[in-house]
Amino acid sequence: MVLIYFVGMKVSWIPISGMRDSMLANFGYPGGIVQEIGDIMAHMLLPTIVLTFSDFATFSRYVRNSMVEVINQDYVRTARAKGLKEKKVIYKHAFKNAQIPLVTLLGMYIPTLFSGATILESVFVWPGIGKILIDSINQRDTSLTTACLVFSAILMILGNLLSDICYSVVDPRVKVDG
Repeated sequence: MVLIYFVGMKVSWIPISGMRDSMLANFGYPGGIVQEIGDIMAHMLLPTIVLTFSDFATFSRYVRNSMVEVINQDYVRTARAKGLKEKKVIYKHAFKNAQIPLVTLLGMYIPTLFSGATILESVFVWPGIGKILIDSINQRDTSLTTACLVFSAILMILGNLLSDICYSVVDPRVKVDG
C-alpha cells in the first residue's frame, strides 16, 4: 500500500491497477504487439517489486545465518590453512554447504509465492488464481474455493519434491534412488 501511494500516486508514471490500460485494451494498441507487451510490462512492474522484495529480507537473513554457521566449520578453516584464496574458500567450500538449508526454504517459497500472490492480485486488481480464490470466497462458491486450495496443496507437494531433488544436486552425500 505504501508503494502504491508513493510510486503510483505521487510519481504517477507507473500504473497501479489492472493488467492493461483499459482504453488501449478496448480500442486496440496503435503500436501493435510491441506496445501491448510494453503496457503489460508497465502494469507488472509494481506487483513484481512487491512480490520480490516481500520475501527478500527473510531469504537474505537465512543466507547470512547459514553462512555464519558454515564459515566456522573445521573444513573451512582447513581450506584456509591449505592456502586457498578467500574467494575460493567462500564460494567453493562455505557457500556450497550453506545452500543445504536454503534448498528447503526455496522449496517452501513456491507455494508461498502463490499464497502471497492472492493478496497481491486483490490489491493490484490483477487477474489470476489468487483473485479467483478471493472472489470465490466472497461469493461462497465452495467448489471453486476447494479447487484453488487443492491447487495450493499440489504446489506444496511439488515444492517439497523439488526441494528433495535439489538436495541431491547440492549435497552429494544424498542419493536419489529410482
